[in-house]
Amino acid sequence: MRTAGVLPHGEPSAVGVSYQPLWARPGPPGGLEMAILRRALLLFAGVWALCGIAIVIVPRWLLVTWFDQTPYPDYTYVRVCGIAALGSAALALMVSRRLNDHWWWCWAFVLETGATTIVTGLHAVSSGGEGAWFWWLFAVTNAVVAAFLVLGIARAGVEEPIV
Repeated sequence: MRTAGVLPHGEPSAVGVSYQPLWARPGPPGGLEMAILRRALLLFAGVWALCGIAIVIVPRWLLVTWFDQTPYPDYTYVRVCGIAALGSAALALMVSRRLNDHWWWCWAFVLETGATTIVTGLHAVSSGGEGAWFWWLFAVTNAVVAAFLVLGIARAGVEEPIV
């Protein structure tokens, strides 16, 4: 015997039922805090991917012309650094996709950009040559990315504390 609104056990419903809100908020999961950190990760990925591609494709032109460095006979190590930058950018994209679960992994990117800021800033101070302006640009760009990441991590830690 069937009664209104009750299905026998194991029989599928003829009407598709969704328990999702009808007007769900668009956008990535998480609040504003996670959105800030996600944007910081995407900024990191974009900057490091562009620099990595440039270093892989035209290392001599980039280092000798823009950075005013002494020409070297072989730029394999520079290309390897460009590939590493591409790997870091790819990892940042992967972390940004799983940010609600692994937001604290972003500290690795803060370490990377912070150390790069220190090394390039010290080199800009000590070189003082014509190419120093580009080392300063390199240092300041990484400092801005690191600060944006730290801001995002601080905000995300309030929303999703590590348990």
